[in-house]
Amino acid sequence: MVLLNIIQVPQYLLDHSWGKGVPCKIVCTQPRRISATSDTIGKQGWESSIVFCTNGILLRVLISKGAGGPKREAGMKPEKQHFSDITHIIVEHNHLDGTLTSVTIEETELTEEDKLALDEAINLTWSNDEFDPLLELVSSEGTQKVFDYQHSLTGQTPLMVFAGKGRVADVCMLLSIGAECHLQAKDGSTALEWAERENQQEAAEIIKKHMESASSNSIEEKQLLDKYLGTIHPEHIDVVLIEQLIKKICIDSQDGAILVFLPGWEDINKTREKLIASPFLKDTSKYMIICLHSMIPSTEQKKVFKRPPPGCRKIVLATNIAETAITIDDVVYVIDSGRMKEKSYDPYNNVSTLQSSWVSKASAKQREGRAGRCQAGICYHLFSKLRAASLPEFQLPEIKRIPIEELCLQVKLLDPNVRIEDFLQKTLDPPVFETIRNAILVLQDIGALSVDEELTELGEKLGSLLFIH
Repeated sequence: MVLLNIIQVPQYLLDHSWGKGVPCKIVCTQPRRISATSDTIGKQGWESSIVFCTNGILLRVLISKGAGGPKREAGMKPEKQHFSDITHIIVEHNHLDGTLTSVTIEETELTEEDKLALDEAINLTWSNDEFDPLLELVSSEGTQKVFDYQHSLTGQTPLMVFAGKGRVADVCMLLSIGAECHLQAKDGSTALEWAERENQQEAAEIIKKHMESASSNSIEEKQLLDKYLGTIHPEHIDVVLIEQLIKKICIDSQDGAILVFLPGWEDINKTREKLIASPFLKDTSKYMIICLHSMIPSTEQKKVFKRPPPGCRKIVLATNIAETAITIDDVVYVIDSGRMKEKSYDPYNNVSTLQSSWVSKASAKQREGRAGRCQAGICYHLFSKLRAASLPEFQLPEIKRIPIEELCLQVKLLDPNVRIEDFLQKTLDPPVFETIRNAILVLQDIGALSVDEELTELGEKLGSLLFIH
């Protein structure tokens, strides 16, 4: 199994295999159906050499493939039997927060091969104007370790390379996804100094403004912020502020879609109604308002990928479904409310809730990156610097914050002879014992598991149903 994040990799593997005359069937997992079927990836049928699917579909196929019995095959659609000749599985790294991937993947650091590849990419990109392998490696799907990587000999970072070459769009992209501009090369120079030394004034000015913006904390700004925060509840979505900000963006600029991150459907609907009621934004020939939520049918979701007609600006109101794995290539502006809906589970009281919470720093950076995917962009975070500093580094893994009855069934389908607790203790972030015990008791109460943790016929049928998503 390979952990990669570059969408061209399946094509490279396919070209390599076909060149050698060997069969090749590549499966790439995506976190949601919209990213597995989006136009940015391309439609691939089950008979194709490259297939995109959700993690649940892949696990279901692997289970049926390994079981070899008709009982497991019976629930599958005929076209999915084409998975029997899988040769490669590619799992993108930024989808590892779900329970489906937690049971199959081990965390990876940059290997020596990764470091050698990055060293070579930095060397080639710096010395050659026509050949650029570095941009692929540090695309906004990359990790902090990649786009802040320092050359093993010179200490150069990708930001220093792009700044020194005057690659303004790539500098903007790296800054928008959180690249560190204060890192120093072995000679003590920063990305700003590389740009100035190579007389790349535009790149230098962008880095300078970014640094000034990050450190700006004037008394007047603080007073204005304190006054504003005193008038609203910090955990409520201020739809009036969002409306005014969208209006300002539309007045100040002519082009570029606007992506607004909101916690849930209620907030999306409330914001949509506010925008439609606005005298400035109600003209449907000038402004196209699209909602993106998991409850919306796939055909409606795909509208976000279509560019509006000339003279019309697209405004997308979305949950964190748009945070990773999909690219809306005309997005230039992102408005981040800083909030999300998150499942929570108390294993000691056996109570589940769905509540609005603050995003993590990692999620905030992902949202920033939506504005710098294909061109320079701007992200507006609707929370204070103090709040930003207090955000958790990462969201608690899903396996530790939801009931795991479904996961326990998946474990038994993967390996009928294993003890569920033993299996789950090998995951990256094992759930606490009480969570496992509660799940097993529920499954035993409904007859899906026997007292010896054996999978019953009902358990097999329930497990096969749960994989369909």
